[in-house]
Amino acid sequence: MTGEPRWVPEAIEDLQSGHDWYDEQEPGLGQQLAAEVFKVLDQVVRHPFVLKKYEHSNLPAEPEVRKMQVMRFDEYGLVYTVVDETFWILAVAHAKRKPGYWIDRLKKLS
Repeated sequence: MTGEPRWVPEAIEDLQSGHDWYDEQEPGLGQQLAAEVFKVLDQVVRHPFVLKKYEHSNLPAEPEVRKMQVMRFDEYGLVYTVVDETFWILAVAHAKRKPGYWIDRLKKLS
């Protein structure tokens, strides 16, 4: 893969929303969420194809999408794909949101 991972704008919004919510609960907890997300990102960038493909009825066959849970904040998962050697973060998905809510974001990859 080439270059740094790229974030679709909505994935940044997902992370910011989680960060803000946790900071309201306890100051500094949002930063801990962000740090855990970036630990997961570091792992999946180094080994992007280790995890099984994400399955959803509305998901196209290509590109392959994968998801890794954020261990300490296990209600969150980092959803990503690789397109033309570029690593894309599609979502920092909360488990209580509608599954696959981020699928339309695939159309924005270029």
